[in-house]
Amino acid sequence: MPALEETASLLVKEFDLHPVMGLELEWYVRPQGHAAPYEPAAQERDSYLDALCLAADAAGVRVDSFDEEHGPGQFEAALSHSSDLPRLLRQMAVVRELIQDTGWRRGYVTDFSPKPYPALYGNGLHVHVHLENAQGENVFRKNEKTLSPELEAAMAGLLADLPRAIRVFAPHTESWARFEAGWNAPVKACWGTNNRTTALRLPDGTAQIKGADALARLKNPDARRIEHRVAGSDAHAGEVMTAILQGILLGLRERPALSAPVYGDAGDAQYEYPLILSLAS
Repeated sequence: MPALEETASLLVKEFDLHPVMGLELEWYVRPQGHAAPYEPAAQERDSYLDALCLAADAAGVRVDSFDEEHGPGQFEAALSHSSDLPRLLRQMAVVRELIQDTGWRRGYVTDFSPKPYPALYGNGLHVHVHLENAQGENVFRKNEKTLSPELEAAMAGLLADLPRAIRVFAPHTESWARFEAGWNAPVKACWGTNNRTTALRLPDGTAQIKGADALARLKNPDARRIEHRVAGSDAHAGEVMTAILQGILLGLRERPALSAPVYGDAGDAQYEYPLILSLAS
């Protein structure tokens, strides 16, 4: 945790910019003793999600939502955006534990591995981040094709820093199986607007941000956040958050050029960006 706080403090000290981050964690469930994918019936699914919400409330954790994801028996927890990064990290640890405990009580195996099933969607640890100035205004903005200097520098830095940070985002051998085209996983070091096939995604506007505090901060209709989609669910959340802030810091310091955005499937051959799998070497 000190590395996370130290990196955040450098952003404040050098640029008077304060990071705000949110976390999304994905996982699968299946009945104990079963290895195959499992699709809970609607009533069972809703009961499970209700139980997760109650457990989070009892633990005092600010979770915006527990939702069903794309894969059969796949779910996602979205933790509220916060400027208190140590607290956010502690809450993620609590959420992992309550997900495990809630599943065990229902006879489930909870699987946080990055690619539990070869022919299904992988599990990610997606991080949302934006920077605020001393007045609490989001400095990440996008109007049509024009990006604010801070947003452009941050994304360029994150992409430039990806070769150094990739082992944080994909720490195990099995982590690399997730980087496969066709499963909403990033396959190339690139960015795009509302594009889930890229390493960095700029969601459209602020409509998808939940939580009163986050919405209060993002009053500008041009306000944006970066969704960093590279880390798998097996990655360490604190190390991932730190690596992301380090990439942003690099971008603000060195101002590397930002590549052109990807508008289609990043796995398409027309997009000649580095393959994320190639960064493993």
